[in-house]
Amino acid sequence: MSQDWLLHDYGARIPALATKLSKEFFTLDRSGLNIEEIVVSKQFTNSDGFEVINQKRLWVGIAVGLFLLILTLSVLLQQYLKNQKLKFRQQEQEHNQRIFEAMLGQKEKLLEGKQMAQKRISEELHDGILGQLLGIRLILSSLNDKSGEAIIKEREKVLDKMQEVEEELRLMSHELSHASYQKVYNFIFSIEELLEVSLATEDMAYRFDYTEGIDWDSLHGEFKINLYRIIQECLHNSIKHSQADFVDVVLKTEDRVLQLVVADNGQGFSFDKQRKGIGLKNIESRVKKLGGQWKVESKLGKGTYISVELELTDNRLGASRTVPVEINN
Repeated sequence: MSQDWLLHDYGARIPALATKLSKEFFTLDRSGLNIEEIVVSKQFTNSDGFEVINQKRLWVGIAVGLFLLILTLSVLLQQYLKNQKLKFRQQEQEHNQRIFEAMLGQKEKLLEGKQMAQKRISEELHDGILGQLLGIRLILSSLNDKSGEAIIKEREKVLDKMQEVEEELRLMSHELSHASYQKVYNFIFSIEELLEVSLATEDMAYRFDYTEGIDWDSLHGEFKINLYRIIQECLHNSIKHSQADFVDVVLKTEDRVLQLVVADNGQGFSFDKQRKGIGLKNIESRVKKLGGQWKVESKLGKGTYISVELELTDNRLGASRTVPVEINN
């Protein structure tokens, strides 16, 4: 009876155990599916991460490439600007050298002209005036042995000869003074030539007024070149922009100050609009280089007035170290 009860008990419990095992296997199977889903999900997530990383690397590479490109272009641009600046300085030096050589050439021509004038005057003195003076002396000597009306006629001849000598001396004195004038005004001649060449082709009239009796060539060469270039730039602005038909240029010195004025009767301009122009910038740059002051007055329809003041310091006065003074002929 005891055994039957045990068999009956186990027989009753087996279906329950089978059901329980079946549930456990189902649960285990579901767990396996979940694990596979997790693994697949992890793999998918890792794939997205790699793609994001690759994209980030790509953008970083592009950014670095752009940075290097910009850096390279900046270096090339700086080098180009540096080369252009050096080229501009070389061109400026060449222009200054040409102006200096032109002044030297003009000075040599004037010196040659003076020497020719001196030679001719020397020949005139020797062959003309000295011969006439000798004739006058001989006539006067012969008067010692004459009297009466003959002396009166001879005296008239002597007076005529003396008047001829006086006229010749006056002419030679004038020529010597003119030669001295040319020697002293070499710089002034350069300005006059600049005005003639620049304005004649444009049918523009001009007036050039300067302080006479001044040794302008005593000014230092570099100072004269910059002053020449300032005048040149002022004329260029009048020709190119003003539509003027008359230009007035004034150059004078007073109390160790040199003043330059260039005025025209053109259409004028608005200074606020034109102050950034290359021409005015060049003038301003040269005036500052010489430590001077300048001003521009211009109104539409009323022309343009440019004034420059430069101090005549010792290093600008050449070897003389004195302010240009009047010349005693």
